[in-house]
Formats: sequence, structure tokens, C-alpha cells
Amino acid sequence: MKTTIFGVLPDVTPEHDTVLRRLMRKYGLMLRFAFKRWVEGLSNVGALERHLSSDTTLPLRYAKDAVQEAQDLIRARHQAMQDGLALWT
Repeated sequence: MKTTIFGVLPDVTPEHDTVLRRLMRKYGLMLRFAFKRWVEGLSNVGALERHLSSDTTLPLRYAKDAVQEAQDLIRARHQAMQDGLALWT
């Protein structure tokens, strides 16, 4: 199980803001790409993680997090659909 600790950056300079926004855009790109590949029927997770890491020039840990988040999102959506179906039947 992965544990994430959220933090707050109280004083973000314009330079840091630019860097943070770039990182957030790259992570969002990785998440959308991973989600699309999962929906299409992904078979090789390791190759996807390496591909995302090399394309965005971010460390592999970011790519692994994006792939894991995409998997969790798909699982949650499937569960919500099953729960909704159970309520209507």
C-alpha cells in the first residue's frame, strides 16, 4: 500500500510556480496517457512506465505513480458502475 503525505507550499516564487506548473502538466499528461492505454487493454505495465518516464524526462517514480493512479481510477469507476447497477436491480 502506498502512503502519500500532502504538503503545502506557503511561499511560492514566480520561478517555483513555473516549475511546479510544468511538473503538474507533465504528470497530467502521463496520467491521461496511462488511463487511455489501460482502457485499450494494456499488457506491459513496465514498458508503459519506462515510456512515460523517457518521454517526459521525469524520474520513473512519477510514471509509476501515474500508472497506479490510472489503475485506481478505472477500478473505482468499475466499482461505481457495479454499485449503481445493484441499486437499480
